[in-house]
Amino acid sequence: MSAEYTFEAVFSNDHFTQLGECFNVKANRPVIITFDESVNANSAKNNIFAAADESGNTNLLDINISVEGRQVTVIPVNNWSADGCCIFIKEAVCDIYGNELGRNLKYKIENVRSVMVEKD
Repeated sequence: MSAEYTFEAVFSNDHFTQLGECFNVKANRPVIITFDESVNANSAKNNIFAAADESGNTNLLDINISVEGRQVTVIPVNNWSADGCCIFIKEAVCDIYGNELGRNLKYKIENVRSVMVEKD
């Protein structure tokens, strides 16, 4: 006897511990997150994402991630969502020695300011 099951895995709002919040961020500004130890660049790129949806399930945002030692810089490819968004840091982010973070974190961005376009 056999059976086939289908399920959808989603993040819940409380699955991620709130890391912090920032307000009135310019729409194209990078967010710099500092860790205790030097971060493995590949693990950061594979385990950090951003979404306009606070649960992290939909409305994913295109971001670029760069790592310099303990600092991880998250830069929006276009802009942060005007309605606010979150950066999600999954528990698998590890340091250069392979030690994993071990918990999920969320950094909330609210009241995003538009970018002024200069006229010639």
